[in-house]
Amino acid sequence: MENQCEPLRVLILEDRPADAELMVYELKQAGFEPEWQRVETERDYRELLQLGPDVILADHTLPEFDVAMALELLKKNGQDTPFIVVTGSISEEVAVERIKQGAADYILKDRMARLGPAVKAALEEKRLRDEKRQIEAALHARYQELHTLYGISQKVLRSQDLEETLEEILDRLLLIGGFDLGVIRILDRQDRGVVVHKGYLDPNNATGDYQNGKCTAAREELAQMMRARNAIVLEDLSQGTEMQALRMEGVRSAVIVPVCTEEQALGIIQLGSRTPRKSEKCLVPLLEAIGSQVGIAVQKARLYQELREQLAELEKSNRVKGEFLAVLSHELRTPLHVVIGYTGMILDGVLGDLSPEQKEDLKKAMRRTCNQLAVINSMLHATLIDPDAVRVERYKLDLVSFLDELRSDYDFPADEEVSLKWDYGSDLPPMKTDGTKLRIILKNLIDNAIKFTQKGSITVSARWLPGAERVTFEVADTGVGIAEKELAVILVRFRQMDNSESRVYGGVGLGLSIVKRFTELLGGTFQVESEPGKGSVFTVTLPL
Repeated sequence: MENQCEPLRVLILEDRPADAELMVYELKQAGFEPEWQRVETERDYRELLQLGPDVILADHTLPEFDVAMALELLKKNGQDTPFIVVTGSISEEVAVERIKQGAADYILKDRMARLGPAVKAALEEKRLRDEKRQIEAALHARYQELHTLYGISQKVLRSQDLEETLEEILDRLLLIGGFDLGVIRILDRQDRGVVVHKGYLDPNNATGDYQNGKCTAAREELAQMMRARNAIVLEDLSQGTEMQALRMEGVRSAVIVPVCTEEQALGIIQLGSRTPRKSEKCLVPLLEAIGSQVGIAVQKARLYQELREQLAELEKSNRVKGEFLAVLSHELRTPLHVVIGYTGMILDGVLGDLSPEQKEDLKKAMRRTCNQLAVINSMLHATLIDPDAVRVERYKLDLVSFLDELRSDYDFPADEEVSLKWDYGSDLPPMKTDGTKLRIILKNLIDNAIKFTQKGSITVSARWLPGAERVTFEVADTGVGIAEKELAVILVRFRQMDNSESRVYGGVGLGLSIVKRFTELLGGTFQVESEPGKGSVFTVTLPL
């Protein structure tokens, strides 16, 4: 079988026909089937250059033209055509200069046998250059795609405004594909209507008056397109009856991209051109990826809206709960104060002498009633933790008088197995703070210590170092103590170390959470140190 000759379009720049024929002969010997034309003038060279030859063979010097001018014209045309100088004689310096100008090689006419291999080498180099350019173009296109997707994903992640996000994505889509018109159609949350976002590559080409909004008529058409879940390329909209809205805009070809997540289809993106365009299949993977990003943006916006609605419901529930607790606490405190008052009167002998057994029973009743009042007070204070309701009223407070008054609240007879000690000096400086909230903080800590200390002592102390701008209050007890893993739990509202119905200690789990919150409101810090079986130390530090 004869070897198939390789077709080759050759432009020969030579004033001697015999030399041109010799070149053609050598090309045939090398396995080419040349289709050739010979020129001598610049004018003819320019004309044939437009036909795009595969290779150019040129004598170095012509009567009206030369290789330097020929190479310059080739460069100006932006053509990467292998150019080989074929000459009778040429110095090495001139040959190097022509190579620098863009010539692929040079051949001496007395060594014409080198022409075939030189052409093959030049064509191979040209093929490699073309391949490199294609790879670089593909890499650049891929980089642009990834850059576009990154920009869109960042917008989706950072923006809370779906309308703004969709507008920016639509603008990018129009620029990427050079489309004249873009429409994003999204089913609303109830799947009853279609929310439409529309944009134009050139706003001056917009037709009619159009505003983004909700369209119920397009729902059926949208549902049909969403079933595909893949991009659809429509090269000719002149046939058929679909896409009436786009056809009315003068759109001749279009791409339909699904907007979806892994779980569901949410809508479509319609991209149209008012001039006929060939297949957009090379764009399809990028457009589908952007469609997925739009789906994420829609899903995110809907989740954000749902969370806002749930948060509003929770805030409403908290307000109702707070109002209920405030009313309930107020209604329960009044009769308890009456009980405590009358019990105190009886214990003081106002209504007559009491036997030792009666006094002991009344003391127990007084302690239980005071404990119950402390629980109710905690519930009432809890309603003040709401940032919208809390008010800090700072005024100058005499700490010594304040602590003396607080101490008097605990003058009632205490359990003989527990002693309550007070440790503060008469040199404590005045401080500017909210005395009501400071009183609530210390009473909660003292009541908490009394509740959890069955035997031993409770010490309430206040310290101020001369020159320091802070005062430290400390309540230390020898009670049951707290395990390290429970320290975080006790500061949560309505949480206790033991939340079971059979727990030994009462209360509703509000005291320490109120202490922490009020301390922070007053600009201070709250710390707890504890060891099970040995007791606890609660420290509140406040600015002067």
